[in-house]
Amino acid sequence: EVVLVGGSTRIPKVQQLVKDYFHGKEPLCGINPDEVIAYGAALKATTEYIGRGYKNSPIFNFGTNRLSPDDIKSMREISERFAEEDKKVKYRVDAKNELESYVYSLKTQIADQNKLGSKLSSKEKFAIEKEIEDKIRWLDENQATAQVNDFKTQQKVIESVVTPIIAKLYPGQQSPFDSDVPHTGDEANKNEL
Repeated sequence: EVVLVGGSTRIPKVQQLVKDYFHGKEPLCGINPDEVIAYGAALKATTEYIGRGYKNSPIFNFGTNRLSPDDIKSMREISERFAEEDKKVKYRVDAKNELESYVYSLKTQIADQNKLGSKLSSKEKFAIEKEIEDKIRWLDENQATAQVNDFKTQQKVIESVVTPIIAKLYPGQQSPFDSDVPHTGDEANKNEL
């Protein structure tokens, strides 16, 4: 029997390669990996030790395949050299994700008739939907080249349309779907809707 156990053995190409290697014999894939480990441990524990006159102890060679101090120093220098650029990329990605999350969460809330969708007038709903579609189109066209300020500007534009409508629906309180919108970056404590 050919038995495949573990994560990468679930990949169809791996299964096909094993099948080809064993001349078309279909491998068994339905065995629980935890059971295999338990059976292996039980087998090892019950195997009778036959003395051979030498001590069987594992050998750990810590000297091979390790990074040299020069390699470590070089990696640190590269890391420090690109740290500022990495920060800029992180801020840019955070701003993009914040705008994207806001837009798609708002789109979901507008479509849900059990939440915000049923509370808006057709005029309000149209205004918000138009803004959502504009932002989705803007994201599709500009997300590769836009900078942090561009994303924040687009966020402010959509908020300028949405916030007054939501404030009218929920005067003096937080919108019921603020918790659905994840916030990142410097604006984490700001109520977005």
